[in-house]
Amino acid sequence: MMRWWVLLVCGCGRFGFDASIDARGSGDDAASDAVTAAACKASYELCDDFEATAFDSVWTLDSPNISLDTTIAHRGGQSMHVFSDLVAAGKPGEFSLDETATLALNDPTFYVRTYVRLGALPLDNMRLIKAAQISGAPREDGVYINPGEMTVFSQFSGASQSTNENPPTDTWFCVLWTVHRSTTSGSLALAGDPPALTLPNTQTDGAPPISILGFGIEFSATTQMVDQPRIDVWIDDVIVANTPITCAD
Repeated sequence: MMRWWVLLVCGCGRFGFDASIDARGSGDDAASDAVTAAACKASYELCDDFEATAFDSVWTLDSPNISLDTTIAHRGGQSMHVFSDLVAAGKPGEFSLDETATLALNDPTFYVRTYVRLGALPLDNMRLIKAAQISGAPREDGVYINPGEMTVFSQFSGASQSTNENPPTDTWFCVLWTVHRSTTSGSLALAGDPPALTLPNTQTDGAPPISILGFGIEFSATTQMVDQPRIDVWIDDVIVANTPITCAD
């Protein structure tokens, strides 16, 4: 029943890209793709271009620092904008746009595509995307930005793999994240504009299973060694699917 509901939502265009909008009409012409936006497919489990007047009900905003931005967009005229004010060393900070519909489908492997724009690079470990447990002593899989690199990380095993290359700032870049769920031998992969990498043979799920997929900014108190100044992040054109997707989708 849950799978039928999510597919119906996407198929009817509730999250759909507007194929009539050319990226040259974006609020951020200098950094847009200058191509016509692709249409959502009925097979996508989530597809959101943030073009509506409000966030869809599938999303939970855990911070007032999250809004729809009508001045910067990858495609169309809007994107999701999240910012963190100064986060002091040793203090946590989380500002995330979350949903629980897609991970409830229990796909053995799920694929995430999003476009990201960074106003600046963090000075310490910053989580960008999470697939997290909701209760107990919650653990997660994540895509992180560290000084000098992007990283995929499994908190279940403590294992990580890094690009050894900074992502760009003040321009859009594509992130493709693949999570193969397993309590024994799963994998995490990163592709798109960052150098491709895979973290194989690692635990990526647990009990309770991962159930929250989130996008935004998170600083952990245990890894925040310096004062982190304000960071702005824009997210656009999010797709979640149970089959591989590309930056062009």
